[in-house]
Amino acid sequence: MDTQNYSYFIQEFKKIAKIDLSSYKDDQMVRRLENFIRNKGYKDFMELGQLIRTNKELVEELKGYITINVTEFLRNEKMWEDFYKVAIPELAKGKRKLKLWSAACSSGEEPYTIAILLKEHFPNLDIEIVATDLDAVILEKAQKGVYRKSDIRAFDSRILSRYFDVVDGDFLKVKDEIKAKVRFERHNLLEDTFPKSVDLIVCRNVLIYFKDDAKNEIYTKFSNSLTDNGVLFIGATEQIFKPEQFGFKILKSFFYQKQKEGK
Repeated sequence: MDTQNYSYFIQEFKKIAKIDLSSYKDDQMVRRLENFIRNKGYKDFMELGQLIRTNKELVEELKGYITINVTEFLRNEKMWEDFYKVAIPELAKGKRKLKLWSAACSSGEEPYTIAILLKEHFPNLDIEIVATDLDAVILEKAQKGVYRKSDIRAFDSRILSRYFDVVDGDFLKVKDEIKAKVRFERHNLLEDTFPKSVDLIVCRNVLIYFKDDAKNEIYTKFSNSLTDNGVLFIGATEQIFKPEQFGFKILKSFFYQKQKEGK
């Protein structure tokens, strides 16, 4: 890696795009960007850093490229069983309304999965879902809620007919009653203020791309965002070592519950 030129690029990118790539793991980010440079026919990081100073379209393209938009409906299904069998019953004790945050939601499959599962298993529970992502383009897709049938194969035919409308032969659209439960907003985990008084945060397979310092800062902010006894739901590739340093205890594998102060 050309360390000097890469450092120049990430400094320019932070100034222009307001995204701090120094918080991402270098090896993974460099590989992605080197592929981008090679595919575009650019010379190196120095040239890319110079080009983004005057090319807004290139900046937006890079924003989308560096965002890891890998998601699907009901991803890791067993974990979603624990979501509605363990986490939600724990949170719903004595409550009629829950506020949930789907952080780094990508193209919307995750927050819509949440809304569908809660409608199925807790129909009388009032829910508010805030779904956020860094990539404005992918958020536009999420708001439309239109997906290929082949991308929703995790749900059975009853769920599909109840919560999706047929757009044409190959595409389905999330019904309005589910879309109404989700509010999409642009949000940068490294820069922006976190939502407050959240009962459950879902942030899965995202922080594996961050360096430890940035990851620990985000876990601290997640903890501060949660209500007492609130829950953080992370991905199958992730684990929080020493969760107590962030005020968490393990509720279930991949589910961490915020402890009340003094406990």
